Amino acid sequence: MDAIHGLTLVDPSFWRVVDTPEVQRLRWIRQTGLAHLVYPGLEHSRFAHAIGAYGVSRRVFAQLKDATISTGLLGPSDLDPELELAFTTAALCHDLGHTAFSHVLETLLLPKGFRSHEDCTLELLRRGGKVGKAIENRCDLDQVIDLLKGAHWNDGLCKLLSGQIDVDRWDYVMRDAAAAGVVYGRYDLDWLILSLSLYPDSERRPRLLIEAHRGLVAMEHFLAARRSMYQQIYYHPTVRGAERLLRAVFERACDPTRPKSYKKETTNDIPKCLHTVLKGTGARPTLDEFIATDDTTIIAALKRWSHSATDPVLRYLASSLFDRRLFKEVRFDPAEVESARATVKATVRKALKSRTASDLPAVSLAHDMSG
Repeated sequence: MDAIHGLTLVDPSFWRVVDTPEVQRLRWIRQTGLAHLVYPGLEHSRFAHAIGAYGVSRRVFAQLKDATISTGLLGPSDLDPELELAFTTAALCHDLGHTAFSHVLETLLLPKGFRSHEDCTLELLRRGGKVGKAIENRCDLDQVIDLLKGAHWNDGLCKLLSGQIDVDRWDYVMRDAAAAGVVYGRYDLDWLILSLSLYPDSERRPRLLIEAHRGLVAMEHFLAARRSMYQQIYYHPTVRGAERLLRAVFERACDPTRPKSYKKETTNDIPKCLHTVLKGTGARPTLDEFIATDDTTIIAALKRWSHSATDPVLRYLASSLFDRRLFKEVRFDPAEVESARATVKATVRKALKSRTASDLPAVSLAHDMSG
């Protein structure tokens, strides 16, 4: 039972995929990173979102099958049960490669060689781990990977997994808005799904079609809702300040110029999966270390540093996040950014010389907020 989409029926093989460590890890990653520091209701996980995207994908596939086969645009073999399993499984697993706190620490915690969480997701499926084996017992793993890569012969289904209108966005906009208690994310999902169809191009490759007389208004409402969610929730100045503070904590912990005594104590009582990152050499975690890292891992490190780090800057930054002493938004004209950056650096240096860590001001390096 889902709080947003209601009852979702599944088959027995679905649970064998859900119960793998790679999928269960999503229970311990917040869907919206640090946005709960502004909107307290935003505590839901990427696991809940994955289940929601799966439920939406089942409805979408049923609509496409009804709309295209009944009209003769495609034949039964174009949307067979095997493809349905692959499509819905891809929707379930599309976020496996997300780092702890979602996008906030992605540049630091992704394994070496991966530029995005999408790349990491594909590798988790390919590498022969438990989730890949469970999927192989359910459907064609290669089809799942091709759908997520956008390389599948059914281009319409690829677009519905990664596009401007896809099952991922349809779920998180509605789910995040409901959790935050705002009205911005409301739109007519039922009518939007009802407007979907597929049509074969000149090469008989199915393309996504949205019937304007049915779905145009619903589409406009969805796009407006998504834009509003970014403006009011995801890009809220306080949320951005919290995200910058969290990154500042790890920038300090990984700073190779810190005294050796600080570097040594940084890893004390810290989960081993973070040790590679905290060496300060720019090293990235292995895939196994990545799977062992989630929000709880980061919180454990932050709590340790906030109470007993010998590095006063690290202790101050970590405790600021826990006590919600967040960075404030300061807007600069682009031409003044470098001058402002120098001023902030000078202020911080002066404060470090004259005050204890508990008295340090909540300032960060200036950045251009004019765009």
